[in-house]
Amino acid sequence: MSQTVKMSVQYIDGTAQQFEWDEHPSETESANLVSHIQKMIHEDNVLLEMGNRLIVLRKENIKSIEITPVPPKLPSTTIHGVRLVE
Repeated sequence: MSQTVKMSVQYIDGTAQQFEWDEHPSETESANLVSHIQKMIHEDNVLLEMGNRLIVLRKENIKSIEITPVPPKLPSTTIHGVRLVE
């Protein structure tokens, strides 16, 4: 069963972009998800394949990335159950 994943990218210049894709989870993908997230954190770019285009987002220009829904597996350093206090 697939679900739509949404990603919001906030850039340091105040602009934002929204992306979405349909995820088709499999056991192999779930097992490798934590490793993939940890590798992406250490890369200089976020790579997005969009049909016949490859989008390269320089992480130095990104303020934050929000992904919903939360992936089923996360790195062990993730703090769970957090609430924003304003």
